[in-house]
Amino acid sequence: MLARQGNYYEKGFNFRSVKGLLRMAIISWSQDYSVGVVELDTHHKQLIKMINELHFAMSKDRGQQLVAEIVNGIGDYAKMHFQVEETYMHEGEYLGILKHIREHKGFVEKAQEMANRCDEGEFILSFEVIEFLSDWLKNHILKSDMKYVPALKSKGGR
Repeated sequence: MLARQGNYYEKGFNFRSVKGLLRMAIISWSQDYSVGVVELDTHHKQLIKMINELHFAMSKDRGQQLVAEIVNGIGDYAKMHFQVEETYMHEGEYLGILKHIREHKGFVEKAQEMANRCDEGEFILSFEVIEFLSDWLKNHILKSDMKYVPALKSKGGR
């Protein structure tokens, strides 16, 4: 689903395969994040993995190009995830969908801004950005996403 050809994710690069390098996750999956829909939980796990890979790449000074590819990948993947999630919310007749969509739009705009600056060669990323991404995702799942869970369950969510 990623739009960029030849990017980090299509190449299947995995930092775990880099000899001798250990990494510490900045965010870890927990069942507390589960919305009870396998497809959405899988997306959330992938976003967590991507944020951890960005953290690792930055902490090991892996270079602007790789960092830019990961940032672009996070933005692209989040857009796809938001479309799927919004479909579930429509099907579940979730009443808070408009506010939720505004949150998604705000994240996409911020991610696109970071990606554009990165693509232009500006090394804008810092651990503040990592913190923004991880905090946004954690708070969004635990607060906003959990609000639609009852609507999905009442409609027999997948």
